[in-house]
Amino acid sequence: MTLSGPFRALALLSAAAVASCGSAEQIALLSRSAGAGGSADADASGAGGAAGGGAGADQGGSAGDQGTHPDAGARCGADSECTGPTPFCDQSSGACVGCVADRNCASSLCDPALHACARCAVSSDCHAGTPICDGDDGRCVQCRSLSDCAAGEVCVAEAHACAVRCQGPEYCVGGNRPICAQSAGVCVECTTNADCAAASRPPFCDLGTGSCVECLSDVDCPGGFCTSFERRCVECLTSAHCNGAPCVEFTCRR
Repeated sequence: MTLSGPFRALALLSAAAVASCGSAEQIALLSRSAGAGGSADADASGAGGAAGGGAGADQGGSAGDQGTHPDAGARCGADSECTGPTPFCDQSSGACVGCVADRNCASSLCDPALHACARCAVSSDCHAGTPICDGDDGRCVQCRSLSDCAAGEVCVAEAHACAVRCQGPEYCVGGNRPICAQSAGVCVECTTNADCAAASRPPFCDLGTGSCVECLSDVDCPGGFCTSFERRCVECLTSAHCNGAPCVEFTCRR
């Protein structure tokens, strides 16, 4: 059937509208499909980027941690890898330390928290081998007097160590204690102040130890005090000597 006039024009408009709608729907479907794919691609790309970024951050953070770790470059596996003031390797932490056991400290104890050789306060702080605390300098020593040594031995004051009794000057040749005090059986630096002057040593002879010392009493230390064992002049013995400041290692810490 052939349409004419207004009917033909109306039919043509309807067909064009249907064709137009179909194209629009196809375009919309394609757009949605492309959008979904693009979104998936973007999601995948984003996830990959996030994963890559996270991994990069983790790696970067890890590298940064290694660079700033306190033990970085200083970890050890054996004592041979440690030097200077920290010559021992603490196997538990892999760090070079001052000591790991008492045996690492020649004349004191190893503080397990600080891994450092610590001063003694009393003899119970000391261990076998050097069981006596020399209170003047906080060192653990073998002896402070004859009674600390075995029979036939004497306590050499300078070394705070037990030694065989001398029987005459020939026993003392070659050392820095060249005189044999035969009554005590020990090689000494002096038996009189004159022995100290002749050897250009400190001026006073401490007959208790046979050593030339700075002082025998506080009178010999103008403005200071004489320590009880090593006989040297110091600023203070207790905090009472410091006008309220603490006395630390014989010095007023103001």
